[in-house]
Amino acid sequence: LAFGIIKSPKVTLQTQGFKMTKRKYRFYHADRGNLLNPDMTIIPVNGLSSFGKHYLSRINSGNMSDVLDENVQREMLYENVRMENFPSRQSRFSCLFGANSIPEAESFARKIIPQPTTPINIYEVFTENFVILDMNWMDYITTDFGSRVEYARQYWYSSITQHAPLTGDRMIPTLEVLLPLPVEVGKQVSTVAFD
Repeated sequence: LAFGIIKSPKVTLQTQGFKMTKRKYRFYHADRGNLLNPDMTIIPVNGLSSFGKHYLSRINSGNMSDVLDENVQREMLYENVRMENFPSRQSRFSCLFGANSIPEAESFARKIIPQPTTPINIYEVFTENFVILDMNWMDYITTDFGSRVEYARQYWYSSITQHAPLTGDRMIPTLEVLLPLPVEVGKQVSTVAFD
């Protein structure tokens, strides 16, 4: 028997008023900067989110107190580990952070340090792409640099902290959703007030 290559005709989708779009997934965002409004689209500026702009300006400031700040150091480490080991993952500097549910977004708002003096609005947000990561990896305190690098790898690998670290207190996983920009903002769904 001889086998030949059969060329199939090109298939064209007739749209006649029907627009095919990617699926949009809904998450929730605690708007700590009071920057959002319903029905807006958050777009990156020079490839950065407002979070990324804030941290990169501190990293590049030349001010040693900025560069040596533990939060700046942590973001630098996690970005370096991402670029070296997980280059296909979107940078935290170009994402909005979300939660899977309204109660999770409210919980995140209540944990902000220092505690805000004004209420934080929770909005529904919509995206086509996302990744869910356990942010507890970022909060484990250790002076061992090798452990910090390993925690960063576990974060980007999407490991859940259910049985980690091997020593010390265990924490319930705290999942965050990285939402690459652009992200569409829906309605305000809650407000977290502080006394």
